[in-house]
Amino acid sequence: MKDEVVDNLISNKSGVYLDCTLGFGGHAQEISNNLDESGMVIGLDCDQDAFAYSKDKFKSNKKVKVFNSNYVDFENILNSLKITEIDGAIMDLGISSFQVDHKSKGFSYRIDSDLDMRFDSSYKKTAFKVLNSYSENRISDIIKNFGEERNYKKISNSIVRFSKKNNMNTTFDLKEAITKAISYKTNMNKIFSRVFQSIRIEVNQEFQNINKMIESLPKRIKAGGKILWITFHSLEDRVVKKSTFKLDGKEIITTNGKKKIKLISKKVIRPSRQEILNNKRSRSAKLRGLTILEC
Repeated sequence: MKDEVVDNLISNKSGVYLDCTLGFGGHAQEISNNLDESGMVIGLDCDQDAFAYSKDKFKSNKKVKVFNSNYVDFENILNSLKITEIDGAIMDLGISSFQVDHKSKGFSYRIDSDLDMRFDSSYKKTAFKVLNSYSENRISDIIKNFGEERNYKKISNSIVRFSKKNNMNTTFDLKEAITKAISYKTNMNKIFSRVFQSIRIEVNQEFQNINKMIESLPKRIKAGGKILWITFHSLEDRVVKKSTFKLDGKEIITTNGKKKIKLISKKVIRPSRQEILNNKRSRSAKLRGLTILEC
């Protein structure tokens, strides 16, 4: 959604913009291309591989600064740069195909690997810990709430029985436990995807962190600035929609005075037909945003 991001985000070509989920630098590149020489993009990514790639990619681009940091720590980064307010921010919440296919991450049910599932390797909680130490009720709630899988009770029971017998160590162990819980064997890939998604969300505290950012980012945005969120599945979109709608019309006190938060649009912004033709993955993308106004 390159055009949609640039059109909705950039209000000041000399401004400072925060890319909270840098990845391989697609958004950061587009934003920097549309800034003048005094503009700046600050890119954050807790994934060390993505950070290393983008650090090399932008090494000769003076408008882009990259940091190996979780986005929840964005205020520490701004403070270290002596930046009080920025002109806008973007969070692209989709998991990348690189992360899914990474053999050591444990995100994919198609690859046999350790049960890790951390975006940030400094996190202590792993999928192994969740699946081998959480109670059956807690695992059941995770699969129900973060995966919207209707067989959550059967699957959580099978997971706990498996882990008690011989520990659950790999993604294929988890896959086996899920398979044992389902009597019919149709649509298994969708069931695997939903369960793996739910465990990943729990490990990385994804929804808690999204809500933290929705609450804290507006306080560091200049009047006239905007914050964008791109989501790729219904649960993420629901979290963003609920929290941003709650803030619509709210007044906040910042270091530079009182400001008002408004929705960019009550309707979700979707990719253009041409964008979908160029990038099939974008067909499920939804963009929502807030604008910060002077009171």
